[in-house]
Amino acid sequence: MKEHHLHKRPPRVAEALLRWLLPRGDLGLSILGDLRQEFEEIHLTSASRFPRLWYWRSAVALGCRYIVDGSRRFPRNLAINRRLDRTMIATLLSDLRISFRMLVKTPSVSVIAILTIGLGVAICTHSFSSVYGSILRGLPVPDDNRLMLIDANRQDLGAESLEMSIHDFLDLRENQTSFEDVAAFYQGTANLAGDEGPPERYAGAFVSANALQHLAVPPLFGRLFLQDEDRPGARPVAVLAYHVWQNRFGGDPSMLGTVVRVNGQATEIVGVMPPGFRFPFNEDLWLPHRIDPDAFPRGGGRHVEAFGKLREGVSIDVARDEFAAIAGELARRFPESNANLGFGIQRFELRYMPSEIRAVMWVMLASTFGVLLVACANVANLLLARAASRTKEVAIRTALGASRFRVARQLAVESAVLALLGGLFGLVIAWWGVVVMNQAQAGIPKPFWIDVRVGLPALLFTVAVTMAASLAAGLLPALRASGIDVDATLKDEARGSSNIKLGWSSSALVVAEVAVSCALLIGAGFLIKSVVNLRNVELGFETQGVLTGRIALPEADYTDGRSRDQFFNLLKERLEQEPGVASVAVGTHLPALGSFLYYVGVEGESYATDRDYPAAYATSISSDYFRTFEVQFLEGRDFSSLEARVGGDPVTIVNESFVDRFFPDGDVLGRRIRWGISTSTEPWLTIVGVVPDMHVGGGVGGLGNDRKRPERFYLPKGLLDHSLYAVAVRSGGPPEALASRLREVVAELDANLPVFGVASLDDAIQQATWAFGMFGILFTIFGGAALFMAAVGLYGVLAFSVRQRQLEMGIRMALGQERGSIMRLILKKGVGQLSSGVAGGLAVGALMGGPMRYVLYGVEKGDISVYVSVVVTLMVTGIFACLIPARAATTADPVDAMRRA
Repeated sequence: MKEHHLHKRPPRVAEALLRWLLPRGDLGLSILGDLRQEFEEIHLTSASRFPRLWYWRSAVALGCRYIVDGSRRFPRNLAINRRLDRTMIATLLSDLRISFRMLVKTPSVSVIAILTIGLGVAICTHSFSSVYGSILRGLPVPDDNRLMLIDANRQDLGAESLEMSIHDFLDLRENQTSFEDVAAFYQGTANLAGDEGPPERYAGAFVSANALQHLAVPPLFGRLFLQDEDRPGARPVAVLAYHVWQNRFGGDPSMLGTVVRVNGQATEIVGVMPPGFRFPFNEDLWLPHRIDPDAFPRGGGRHVEAFGKLREGVSIDVARDEFAAIAGELARRFPESNANLGFGIQRFELRYMPSEIRAVMWVMLASTFGVLLVACANVANLLLARAASRTKEVAIRTALGASRFRVARQLAVESAVLALLGGLFGLVIAWWGVVVMNQAQAGIPKPFWIDVRVGLPALLFTVAVTMAASLAAGLLPALRASGIDVDATLKDEARGSSNIKLGWSSSALVVAEVAVSCALLIGAGFLIKSVVNLRNVELGFETQGVLTGRIALPEADYTDGRSRDQFFNLLKERLEQEPGVASVAVGTHLPALGSFLYYVGVEGESYATDRDYPAAYATSISSDYFRTFEVQFLEGRDFSSLEARVGGDPVTIVNESFVDRFFPDGDVLGRRIRWGISTSTEPWLTIVGVVPDMHVGGGVGGLGNDRKRPERFYLPKGLLDHSLYAVAVRSGGPPEALASRLREVVAELDANLPVFGVASLDDAIQQATWAFGMFGILFTIFGGAALFMAAVGLYGVLAFSVRQRQLEMGIRMALGQERGSIMRLILKKGVGQLSSGVAGGLAVGALMGGPMRYVLYGVEKGDISVYVSVVVTLMVTGIFACLIPARAATTADPVDAMRRA
């Protein structure tokens, strides 16, 4: 009996919700009591198969009726509520039927409204998917909001975000208490060779043994690194990314324990990570770093990047204070290496997603809301015009007893149907746009957590945007149409006129459309000009006919700088013997694709502090580097083959900007420079040649980074020890034809060495500017869509205004007013709206220039040519949209107008 009694009790949540919605006092309690009694009767008589569901439906219907009607007149006999439910559903269905009939009755308005809202929703959903997948989604690791990157800095040099020595990392990990743990990594090349396939180059993360465990992401199968496996002499082991396991090993679980050669060492595979995990950036496999701190003096050896998760309840400011204290203690204990060294803490994702790029993406999302605003304003104007043509219908329904709420609800349902269809159309377009964008960026390296897709968050966003669009587009027309004067409307309709006037509300919508369009077009103008500047930039070298590739030598097989230098010298000689090859060069960087930044001192100059030492870019190169890129010397000569080898003379070549800055007298050959600051022990380098400026590029901005200083000097390849070099081969034919031969020559020298990044120099440089092209295309689409909709909106408002005033225009002409005067009257109104919108848009566009500065090349936010171009485009488009209805206003027949009057 007890169980049966509990089963008869109404759902508690539904009962509590209804109690909150019903009127207070005896009336609400009476309704609750009646509803419970009827629930018990239904339960006992089995009148319904699902009595609890019946109670929920009844409760929701009663609550909604009370909210909507605002009335306390509820029927005491709750059996009537069943009929009430059916009545509400029937009314809704009737509204829907009328809405779909209106779709068919006014197809042009319906199609334009659906397409307009769909375009706005599509652009918004696409941008939100990009922002969510890049910024809001975060890292796919537990408690990613507490994951921080810890870096070193030198305030005396103004240097931020530096790697730290292994000694500083170990001391920091031992003394800190703000983090659950601190782990380290550095990124490098992992050449993998084995019986299962040809050698391949992978992006590797060399990590401390606790790194993967600290992230709390378990392996798909196998295990992670053990505590001592990052110590020198430990057995080499590796953990694979999921895609490497699938592609290289065919997804075979039995491959655990397989021994392969990674960077020349026999390495056992002990685990596979789950799909999508590629920490810290976009890695393919993980190896213990095995750095021996005792093998180097303090501050020397391999440097690492550190990260960790803050303890629960510990703020980033508290952690920074603790790390400042630790840095001070290390500076006291080790003044020679740590005197000016500090530690910084930031969110981990900021390391690979700079604040400038994040700001641009937020501006892009805000801009898409502007497009949606334009779309809603357009649809609102369309619905206002349609509502004006239905005033007689609305007046008759009101005269027959329909309440204002009932009329407004009908019109709101019509706008909701339009918005729903537009939202579905927009979702399809957004999905297609995301697919196209992902395909276009398939080869672009980006952080592993960036996953742009139209998933559940984007679907929920689309629903919210569609609802907002429905409300924004339909609320004003519904309120205006439902609030008409019935008597005046019926009298006006008898004479063929309308009681609804568009007035200030419609004009305000048009002004808002023009303002948003102007702002978006300014952003698009900035980016279009940036892309044009990039295409016309003077690189200072010849890109056509050059094949490029990169090679990384494993330390296990090439144990010292001399053996590494010998390999690249031999590779250069072998490639030069190939048929059709004109020249071969080796360098740490290719032109326009980055360079190392060094402090530099000029012999004979004095510097008050280390911070006063200037900085310039430097690249280590072989002989024939400039010949390969067809760069002519301005003064002096190239490196000889002996100078470019290990043990060669300490010489250097500088570019024209370097001479202008450091040797303004022009006397440069034979002068000496040295990289480093006051403590530098590097040799003095004698300048033997001067070359024209070759674009530096590189960094997150790629080629388009126009903030980098152009001063640059070149070092002989043998002077510094590098294991990773780019190879450039100039031939007389298509560069791609040499790709297979390049790989074959490398394999002949070392069968375990892969060549990666093989591409023509043109393609490599094109990939470096992807951000500019992508943002330029997106903002151009946004601005073009907004411009089109604003022009259509302006035309629609003026055209409707002309139709409403056609009688007036006919009378004016009948009384002798000239057609030109009437056209000026209509144009004056349109141009006034245009001017107001443009003024507001210019102000908003100027504000957008700041966040967008990071993705602009050769363009300042105050570039007057962009503003002038946008204003001219808007005014010409807007005036053309005004001319059509203005011309139509002069076609009214004066005789017909007088007869109608």
